[in-house]
Amino acid sequence: MFLLSFRDGPQDQTRKFEIPGSMLRIAPE
Repeated sequence: MFLLSFRDGPQDQTRKFEIPGSMLRIAPE
């Protein structure tokens, strides 16, 4: 997921960072 964010660019990464951030809460492991 993080790799996909970087693919779009540092600007888009910040936007997608919020999506994977929620997943981390569901599965912190």
